[in-house]
Amino acid sequence: MTTDDFENPDSSPVPHYERGWRHPAEFADAERSRHLGTAPPLGRRLTALAVIASVLTSVVVLTVAIPKGIEEYAQFEADSAITTTTIVRVKGSVQSSLAVLRGPHGTTSALSLGNNQWLVASESVAVKKSSALTNQNYTVVRTNSALGLAVIAVKNGTELPAVDTSHMMSALNSHELPKYQIMDAFRSHEVAPEPSISLQQATNAHPVNMASPIKGLAAVMNREGHLVGVLVRREHAEWALTRQAFLSIATP
Repeated sequence: MTTDDFENPDSSPVPHYERGWRHPAEFADAERSRHLGTAPPLGRRLTALAVIASVLTSVVVLTVAIPKGIEEYAQFEADSAITTTTIVRVKGSVQSSLAVLRGPHGTTSALSLGNNQWLVASESVAVKKSSALTNQNYTVVRTNSALGLAVIAVKNGTELPAVDTSHMMSALNSHELPKYQIMDAFRSHEVAPEPSISLQQATNAHPVNMASPIKGLAAVMNREGHLVGVLVRREHAEWALTRQAFLSIATP
């Protein structure tokens, strides 16, 4: 000890960083703190067991989590599409006569008229010349520019039964449409909540406000799946056809 330690007027202990000496107990405390703060070394066997346990846990978690995520994604896709589980295919149902056709302007909806003839929206096909349609050639049989419809004949195409028109209503007004199911070859549609404009002088068709645009044309079905009306998209709008107008283009 130095003379300064005895001449310190303060009676409290002098901190270790101000002293030139150390008590043995201080060395023991420092060594104990260093020992407790250092993790003991793991043996090779214990390390290997920890790695194996971690890998097995990861495999179990992935096995349980990944199939569940795929199932939820597949269920979402199935719910957002029109499948055989959402609309039952029965004899005479209009769905059995709906098909997706690929033309010069992409895919579109088509109604089978039998004998490989299809009713499509005029805007969906190039009616002035023949073109490739699902890798097959087609020819335009007849068109009606006022209705925006065309009848095409597909060569060597898959033939579906002709649509049944015996249940069609003479005309569908905008107030009756929400009671029925409106479906094109891709999905079902709903009438927009805004009121549709119905023109009294329109004898062939009247405009309908839809919540989503239809692709080409759409069938209006009752609960039994029978065709009661037809909608066609032309000039960026949907139009509900009368039975007489539909038959004028659908029948020769």
